Amino acid sequence: MGKWVAILLAAIVALAIVGFLVDAARAIAGFLLVLCLIGLAAQFFWNRARKSD
Repeated sequence: MGKWVAILLAAIVALAIVGFLVDAARAIAGFLLVLCLIGLAAQFFWNRARKSD
C-alpha cells in the first residue's frame, strides 16, 4: 500500500511540474506574440512615414 501512495504522490508532483512548465511556455508565447505585433506595427508605420516624405 505504501508503495502505491509513493507512486501516486510522485505522479502528482510530476503533473504539477508539467503544469507549471506549460503555463510558463504559454506566458513566453504570449509575450513573444505581443512583441511581434508591436514590431510589425512599428515597421508598418515607419515604412508609411518614410513613403510620405
